[in-house]
Amino acid sequence: MTMQAMIDEWYPVGLFSQLDSAGRTTALMGEPIEVACDADGNAKVTGGDGRVLPVRVRYGHVWSSLGEPKKELFPIPEADQPGRRFVDVGVVRVRCSPCVPSRTFSTSPISPSSTPTFSAQSRTPRSRTTRSRSARKKTRSGQRR
Repeated sequence: MTMQAMIDEWYPVGLFSQLDSAGRTTALMGEPIEVACDADGNAKVTGGDGRVLPVRVRYGHVWSSLGEPKKELFPIPEADQPGRRFVDVGVVRVRCSPCVPSRTFSTSPISPSSTPTFSAQSRTPRSRTTRSRSARKKTRSGQRR
């Protein structure tokens, strides 16, 4: 993904419930921004250079972009269902090694050690732990493996 493509995407920059007219200073992709409510109670995001950035309020968050997004925010149909409500619980941090989630959420139910291999002679599957025919013959005849 090129830098321009990243700039032209929507990013959450704050919780709408925590906005006030004084605003909060934060950063978006390393750029300083200010997130606040205007006089009408609408969210407003301003870049460090004073430029007004595009804003969407959706799913309880204020979303903005440093560029010009080519598409609207992704839909979450469940968020619009009757009876659903947004529960503002703040930030949740999870500390873990990047390898742990990839192993935990792996889509492959078979580990490499349990994958069957094929014998070059017979083309029939055999376990990796099974010895070859020639190794069994050598063992039976008293030779070392």
